[in-house]
Amino acid sequence: MVIEEPVRYPGGWVVARSIAKELDAALSLFSGYGEETSRPPEVVSAMRAVPHDWRSQWSDLLGAPRRWIGVLMEMAILAGVLLEEDYSRATLAMRQLTLEGALCAVESALRSYGLEPDTDGSLEERFVRTAARLVPAINRNVDLTPVSEEVTIREATYEVRRVLPLLSGGALHARFWLWLDRFYFEFYRPWREGRLQSMEAEEARAIAALGAREGRCPPDTTWLPRENVLAFRPEMAQAVSAGRARVFFWTQPFGLFDYWSLAPGMVITVYGQPEQSVAEYLRETAEPLAERAKALSDGTRLMLLRIIRNLAMDNTQMADLLGIARPTVSVHAKILREAGLINTRQEGRASAHTLNARAVRQLFREIEQFLQLPEEGEE
Repeated sequence: MVIEEPVRYPGGWVVARSIAKELDAALSLFSGYGEETSRPPEVVSAMRAVPHDWRSQWSDLLGAPRRWIGVLMEMAILAGVLLEEDYSRATLAMRQLTLEGALCAVESALRSYGLEPDTDGSLEERFVRTAARLVPAINRNVDLTPVSEEVTIREATYEVRRVLPLLSGGALHARFWLWLDRFYFEFYRPWREGRLQSMEAEEARAIAALGAREGRCPPDTTWLPRENVLAFRPEMAQAVSAGRARVFFWTQPFGLFDYWSLAPGMVITVYGQPEQSVAEYLRETAEPLAERAKALSDGTRLMLLRIIRNLAMDNTQMADLLGIARPTVSVHAKILREAGLINTRQEGRASAHTLNARAVRQLFREIEQFLQLPEEGEE
């Protein structure tokens, strides 16, 4: 059902900080998910200092680490504190957010796009369905057309379900906030204090480029790097120019330069200058990964891995089993060894091999992370 007169969000821009978004990013980066090479060195060193007992609670509270955590941003939007920098003020509002309050907020946001929320089912079911339906509406508002709206809703449903137990009265509410308090006060806040000066300098540069911290007219985007979403997605830039969405220029301490996301009536984007272009980064990451993956691109080498794993044969025995020349086995084994997928030791004149199972699994994980594949069941 469509409402006749949807609420309009204001256009313009604001340069601001958001502790909720910072914590989402920090949890995403500090979780250990993804490639260390894509993180600034100071983030990597801080991430390694987080103790194992804190990490061990991750899957119970947030599920498997993903490309990016978004639960705190979602709760901050629902609680009306997305642009709040102070941890205590922001999290107080988020801790007090009930399911009823969250449902009211998402229903109001959905109506602002001219859509009527569902009224059937329990509060939980209504919240999940309404919040998931809100995502494609937000996308359409800035002319962002995903490959599949069905996939978009499925992924949104997964994220919304992660928020449910964290709300006031939820099954994980107390545990989650104790866990997050520990992370913030013991690890994140001390690390962040060392980044404040660079954040202030970056913020001053953005304000100088825009002419003010906040404005109601469409912002000048000519100063943004080409990796910025408003530079490489002209349809989104046009939506901003038409006043259909406000731009939140997010000041953050992580050195991000190509991150962006959407919220009701808002495009959220970082504005840092990259040390290298996205193409250069992708090339530097993809080429060594592809070189290692080449070791698995030959059927004979895959058979050798299977034999090494299960039969512990030397080169001569494997050659006899497969009916190929022993030097051919030696060449293939050398390729597998250089890729780090097997270990070899000499036992007299024979070469004994063992499978490096950890390296094989790591290779597949790195390919999955590089491609940023969705979770199982979200395809």
